[in-house]
Amino acid sequence: MDVAGHANTTTAFVTIDAFDGQRALRVIEALENHRNGDNSNWNDLISNDEELRTRLRQQELDTPEDRDSISWDDATLLFVSCLEKNASGQKYSLGDGRIRDRFGRFPWGDGSSLNYLLEFIRPPLTNSAIVERIECEEIVDLLEKLTGKCCEEQVGHNNYQNGSGGMDIRGFLDSREVYTLRKGLAGRGWGVSGEEPLDGGVRDVVKHLSSILKAAERNGVGIVLRYHQ
Repeated sequence: MDVAGHANTTTAFVTIDAFDGQRALRVIEALENHRNGDNSNWNDLISNDEELRTRLRQQELDTPEDRDSISWDDATLLFVSCLEKNASGQKYSLGDGRIRDRFGRFPWGDGSSLNYLLEFIRPPLTNSAIVERIECEEIVDLLEKLTGKCCEEQVGHNNYQNGSGGMDIRGFLDSREVYTLRKGLAGRGWGVSGEEPLDGGVRDVVKHLSSILKAAERNGVGIVLRYHQ
């Protein structure tokens, strides 16, 4: 990838972690209801999810079913509740370190390789344009969910971006969506804008993202996107 002549304006390091996307939907729904003064949804979530209840109690939260008794902010609570761990209790490593580093800091815009991909991915110019345009739209929809589902523009507040210690969650996918995105990127349903500023940039991002998605798929987990200032 030719980045000559482009200043590095990186403002953040971006990471992807293994995440339970289905649980995350339930956690966010419960947290949003609690913001509106209703703890019953959170209580039901903890009462019906034994693994989550045990996980929070192991964090010395004696009454996890009561959101008001938990001092953590929403971002921290979401992350701790949904981070996927292996049988040994360790975080999954999604892709090797070199790939994670190249994916995590990109020499364009805000440093997000996924924002670059969204800016310059296009439907391919082929005879089967209608089918492939739909495929490209599905890829874009999943990328937008990964980069923005937890952002203020979507939820109406910045609680998931403004957590303790700089916890900044942008979005997530469940394991099914990981498979769909990986399969879409491996297909022919997308192309590259002729106005792409970095030679080979989109295909580099796709290569690195696909490696991370494959690792998540092998382990049967979803993913979450975080920024680190």
